[in-house]
Amino acid sequence: MDYHYQQLAAIQPNPELTPDQIVKIQLEGLQNNDLSRDNTGIRICFNFASPGNKIITGPISNFIKLVKTPAYNLLIGFERAEFSLMIVKGRTAQQAVRIIHTNGENAVYAFVLSKQDEEPYRDCWMTDAVIQQA
Repeated sequence: MDYHYQQLAAIQPNPELTPDQIVKIQLEGLQNNDLSRDNTGIRICFNFASPGNKIITGPISNFIKLVKTPAYNLLIGFERAEFSLMIVKGRTAQQAVRIIHTNGENAVYAFVLSKQDEEPYRDCWMTDAVIQQA
C-alpha cells in the first residue's frame, strides 16, 4: 500500500472536513480499494458513513458485501470521477458524481451528507446515502 493511501486510511471524521472533502476521501478509497487485501478503501468509506447509515447497512462485513453488489461495484477501481457542484442547504449536502470505469461503463451516484448532531461526531459531515441515479 502506498504512503498516500495509508494517510487516507488514517483520516477520521472531524468538523474541519467539508462535504466536498468527505466525498473525495470516500471515492479515493474506493478507487484504490484493490491496493489492499483487506478492503481498506471500503473501510475508509465506512468510516465516513453516518451513524444512521450504519444502522441501515449494518456492520462493516455487510457494508463490504453491499459495495461489491452490481449497484455499487462500479465505484471500486474506477478510472475517473466527474463532480457536479456540491449543494449545501443548512445541515445537509448533496453532490452527483459520474463514475467512469476503465471498461468504459459509467454511472452517476448522488452522495447525500448531513452534519451530525450527536457526539462523537458532532458537527462532522458524514454520508447518509449513496444512491445510483437512473
